[in-house]
Amino acid sequence: MNTKVMLSQSLKKLMLTNNLDKITVTQVTQLCGINRQTFYYHFKDLYDLVYWTLDNEEKVLVGENYKANSTDEIMINLYEYIIANEQTICAVYYSLSQDVLERYLVDRVGKYIFILLKRHCDYEGVDDEILHRVTDFYKYAIVGLVFDWIRKGLGKDYDGRIDKLGDFLEKSILNSVKILIEEKKNKETRLK
Repeated sequence: MNTKVMLSQSLKKLMLTNNLDKITVTQVTQLCGINRQTFYYHFKDLYDLVYWTLDNEEKVLVGENYKANSTDEIMINLYEYIIANEQTICAVYYSLSQDVLERYLVDRVGKYIFILLKRHCDYEGVDDEILHRVTDFYKYAIVGLVFDWIRKGLGKDYDGRIDKLGDFLEKSILNSVKILIEEKKNKETRLK
């Protein structure tokens, strides 16, 4: 078993009974039987290990080269990932380092939305700047919804949430791209 995986498993085991804020690098390294110096060879700090753990688990769940076909698919995979890793997610969410989880989810959701938009908008020749603007807005909106779901206790009725949100989000995201394209065209026309 590789060292990073051992450290990750030790962290997850500690998070079953401890708040992330109470866990130390020493506890993690002692649990898996390695020294602190080895830890710092692989990770800059405990939060780097948390981020790696989240990333590694996501790759196991959705695959290394995941490409969403719809906003529904993004939401379903996100909710399933959180449910499959509920202990880890909640341990990070309810810690003082909630920003690590937020940064991770925002990065991932942003990546998936951008890929989805590129596939939908490629034929239109939409420039990446517009796609990034739309992605930046919606990745925070979606993560906000996910955080609200976590805060409310991770109700297992997420399928209902997805049914209500998936279509709306997809139409809203694509409509936002169209609005920005129109704004850009109008601005270019006025400058001529």
